[in-house]
Amino acid sequence: MAKLKSDKKLALITGGAKRIGGAIAARLHSDGYDICLHYNRSHLVADRLIADLNKKRPKSAYSIAADLADRRQLKSFINKVLGKHNSISVLVNNASEFYAHPFEQVDSATWQKLLDIHLTAPFFLTQSFLSLLKNGNGSIINMLDIYASRPLNGYSVYCVTKAGLAMMTRSLALELGDEIRVNAIAPGMILWPESANQEYIDRQKQVVDRLPLKRIGNLEDIVQGVIFLLNSTYVTGQIITIDGGKSLL
Repeated sequence: MAKLKSDKKLALITGGAKRIGGAIAARLHSDGYDICLHYNRSHLVADRLIADLNKKRPKSAYSIAADLADRRQLKSFINKVLGKHNSISVLVNNASEFYAHPFEQVDSATWQKLLDIHLTAPFFLTQSFLSLLKNGNGSIINMLDIYASRPLNGYSVYCVTKAGLAMMTRSLALELGDEIRVNAIAPGMILWPESANQEYIDRQKQVVDRLPLKRIGNLEDIVQGVIFLLNSTYVTGQIITIDGGKSLL
């Protein structure tokens, strides 16, 4: 497989088929980036998004399926990207799983899965693509959560692994210095989780009423945060909280 020319700006987005990842992919594509879109199970949604992007600019986007919690699939994904590109301008580590795990019910498989998705994969994707990111004057954006810094009852594994990604953001910003900027975004209530039932939504709506901005956020709020971090060349090691003021409560 011939590698793409290094003068192309490439954005690689994990979990990029829909929701926050899909919105980021669409915006970066409209800003002139070619898109490498990772997805796990969202095959049809990914295909539609890639088709739409390529209709707007031919041969500017493609997708790769991989379960980032599977070490073999992670390695295969990395090798496919390395075989196709000489540089990466933007790496967005967005892939995530969000569902409750009461502490007494957590088993080693659950722990390992969320650790792999939220922390292991972003760490080794960054390490594996280091030379490509340097070639592309790259910027890394990790998608966190406000619960990386404050606990959410029943979601201990999720919170712990996201907290690890927050520390990774700061650590790599320091270690990679002036070659690659590393930042993160911590969203609050932007979209209801896909796994949310009506009881969860009703409970969270009561929280929304207490927010200083008194509304749930939207995808554009997160996209604007991404654009800010990409354009702010003197910002690294920072976590931008976009939560309508929830962290003030």
